[in-house]
This record gives sequence, structure tokens and C-alpha cells, in this order.
Amino acid sequence: MNRKSNYLINDYVKYEGNLSTLASILRDPDIGKIIQFEVHHNIERINLFLLGKKESIWCDFQDIRPIYTEPEHLKALDFVTVDVNGKKKYILGALTISGCLISTPSTTYLLRYCLGDFSNGVQNIGKYLVDETLDLDKFFNDFPDVSNVNDLLTFLENQGRIIDKEKIVKNVQ
Repeated sequence: MNRKSNYLINDYVKYEGNLSTLASILRDPDIGKIIQFEVHHNIERINLFLLGKKESIWCDFQDIRPIYTEPEHLKALDFVTVDVNGKKKYILGALTISGCLISTPSTTYLLRYCLGDFSNGVQNIGKYLVDETLDLDKFFNDFPDVSNVNDLLTFLENQGRIIDKEKIVKNVQ
């Protein structure tokens, strides 16, 4: 999974709140689910269903943030944490999620949550290098990125797991 857009319909996001208003529904932070995108007066806006308030609002992109996968999400999804030489990997059945650091002459890549076991490094790393640069599309094709919690939840659902997405995103902030 190589996410092409920061936000998609049905993504869960952190609503930061908008302190420029007195209306508490708009002012207070919450977790929301993106219902739709729409353009109002040449400004793209988001229709967001706030889980805590159980109401929909319209907000700007500046008012929301992605929810990144954290160890608490993995624990809530019943992943077991395994420490290998000071590096953590997370296991659920035959599924392993881990991260790695890949250094090339031009940059260093910190990949925090990918589907794969990197406890012994990335096997055949040369396969993913193009002119000494990491080809992220090729890498994520083999080791999908689940750093955005929405991608992780979608992957698990596609594997046939029944997940209460709202419970996972609401209880871990």
C-alpha cells in the first residue's frame, strides 16, 4: 500500500478543532470519519462525522490530521509485540509488521510500519534501488506500508478479519 492521497472517503482522522468559533461542536477536538469532499466557493472542504459528538460538520483540511499507526493500535488489534535485538516487530498469526531504516547515498528512509519481517534487514535490497535511490512504489508493492491506521484496518478487513474500526481509532489517540 502506497497511499497516493493523505485523505480518502471513509478515513478516520483527528479533528483538531477550530478555536476561531464559539460553537463547541466545531471548537473541540474529536475523531472523525470523512464522509465526502466538496468544493464551496473554490475551497475544498470536508464533510466529517465526529464520533464523539455523533454529528457531521464541514471543515477545512487544516483542521484535520491523519491517524498514524501506533503500538497501542496494534495491541488493541491483538498483535503480539516481539523484541528482536532492540527492534520491535508485531505478530498476529502469520502476519508480521515491522519497520526498518534504509540508508542510500542520497537519503535515509525510516519506514515504521510495513507488512514484513525486517528483523534481519531487508533481503535483496538491491531489487528496490534505482540509481542509488529507494523505489518506494516497488518496495511498498512487496512490503505494504500500514503507517496510516486506515491502511492497516483496511488490510486486515480484506484478510477477512472482523474489526470494530471506531473502537480502535477512538480509544487510542
